[in-house]
Amino acid sequence: MKHSKHILVGFIFILALASCKKDDDSPLDIPNNPPVAEEIAEDYEALKALYNANPNNNLDWDLDDKTLKSWEGLTLVNDRVTEIRIPTKGIDKLPPAIGTISELKVLGLLDNTISVIPATIVALKKLEVLNLEGNKLEGLLPEISQMTSLKFLSLKSNQLRDLPYDMDELTALAVLDIEDNVLIKIPYEICILEENGTNVIKNPRTECDLVNYHYRGLKALNDANPNNILSWDLNDTTMASWADIILANEGIVEELDLQSKGLSTIPKEIGNLLGLKYLNLTSNGITQLPDEFTRLTSLMVLDMEENSLSGLPNAFGKLNNLIELDLSENLLVSLPESIGIIRNLETIDLTENLLKKLPESITNLSMLRSLDADNNALEIIPISIGDLQNLQNLDLEDNNIELIPQSIKDLQSIDVINLENNKIAILPQEITQLATLRVFSFSGNPLQGPLTIELCDLHIQGILYLDADQLTTSGCPTP
Repeated sequence: MKHSKHILVGFIFILALASCKKDDDSPLDIPNNPPVAEEIAEDYEALKALYNANPNNNLDWDLDDKTLKSWEGLTLVNDRVTEIRIPTKGIDKLPPAIGTISELKVLGLLDNTISVIPATIVALKKLEVLNLEGNKLEGLLPEISQMTSLKFLSLKSNQLRDLPYDMDELTALAVLDIEDNVLIKIPYEICILEENGTNVIKNPRTECDLVNYHYRGLKALNDANPNNILSWDLNDTTMASWADIILANEGIVEELDLQSKGLSTIPKEIGNLLGLKYLNLTSNGITQLPDEFTRLTSLMVLDMEENSLSGLPNAFGKLNNLIELDLSENLLVSLPESIGIIRNLETIDLTENLLKKLPESITNLSMLRSLDADNNALEIIPISIGDLQNLQNLDLEDNNIELIPQSIKDLQSIDVINLENNKIAILPQEITQLATLRVFSFSGNPLQGPLTIELCDLHIQGILYLDADQLTTSGCPTP
C-alpha cells in the first residue's frame, strides 16, 4: 500500500513538472521578479513628497494607504507605479524625489502651475510620455536630451522663451508639442527632429534658428583649437564682424576661407554649417574629418591641400554637390568607394599622398574633367578609366604604374595625359585612337621594344613626349 502511495505521489509530481512547460522542448517559465518592499516604499515616499510639496493641492490621496492602490490618477503594475495622470490638481512644484519612481512610463501633469522641472527627472529612464501642457514653465533642463525613451512630449501653453539645443538626441520622439509659448526662434536641432519624422507642433511664425546653429558650429571649431589665429569675436553671435567668412542674405555662413589658421581638430559641430558652399582649409594640421562633415551637402568647393589627413569618412559621397575637390599634400592611403557617387565632381587633386590605388568607383564620375594623382604610390590605373567620357586632364606622374588599360582609348575628350616616371614598359596602340589628345608625357618609363608607326607619328607630331633613352628604344625618327 505504501509502495502504491509513493508511485501516486511521483506521478503527480511528474504531471506538475510537465505542466510548467510550454511544450516538450521549451524551458520552464521563470516568473517575473516581484518588486521588493524597498522599491514600493520608494514610490510611496516620492509621491508623498509630491503631495507635501504642494499644500494647496486637491489630490484625493490617502497617505495612510502605503500600497497606493486607492490613490487617484495612478496606474500600478506589480505594485509599482507606471503611470501618473493628475491634471488640474493644484501642483506647482515637483520634488526631486520624483526621479526615484523608476518604473514610471507616463507622467501627465496637464493644467497645473509648475514653473520648474527638477534635474532628477532625467533619472526616469523608462518614461515615454511627459505631458506638461498648461503649466508655467519658462525653460527646460538641457539634460532633458538624456531622456531617450520619450515618445511624446507636450510643452504646449507654457511660457517658454527658449529650448535646449540638443533635443535632436531624443530620437524616439514621435510627437513634440511646443505650441502657444513665447518662442520666436527655436534651436535648429528641433527642425532636424522634424526632418527625421517627429511631429513637431508649433506656432506658424516660430522659426528654426539656422544662424545660431552656424554660430555654435564655428564656436566649437574655435574652441577645439585653442592655438588658432582666427581672431573671431565670439560675443558677436551674428558673425557679421568675423573675418574670413561670407554670409548669405539670411545671415547664414556661405563661404569659409580658413587657410593657415592653426587648425588641427575639426569638431563634429562642423556639420552645423548647413548651406555652406565654399570651404578652404588649406595649410592647417588637420588629421581627420568627423562623420558629421558629410552633412555639408551644399558644399561645392572643398580645398584641404597641405594637411595631414590619412583617410576620409566612409560616407564622403554624401557631398553630392561638390564640383572641386583638392586633397593634395596629405597622407591619404585610401579613398572611400562612396566618392564615386559625387556625380557633379569636375576636378579632383590627389597629388602627393600615399595612395596605392584609386577606387574603381571613381570611374563613375561622368562629369570629371581633371584627375590629378601624381606623386603617390599607385600601382594600377582603374580598369574602367575609359568611362570618364568628359575627362580632359589625367596626371599620374611619379607613381608605380606598370600597365595602361585598353579602355584608355575611350577617353574621347582627353587633352593631356601625364604618365612620366612610372614603370610602364609597353605603350598600347589604343593611344592612337585618342582624337583629341594634345599631350602624352611618357618620359622616365622603361620602354621596351620599338614603337609602331602610328605611335611614332604621335611623337613626330609633338604629342608623345619621349626621353632620350626611350627615343633610342622606340626606333622612331627624330621630329
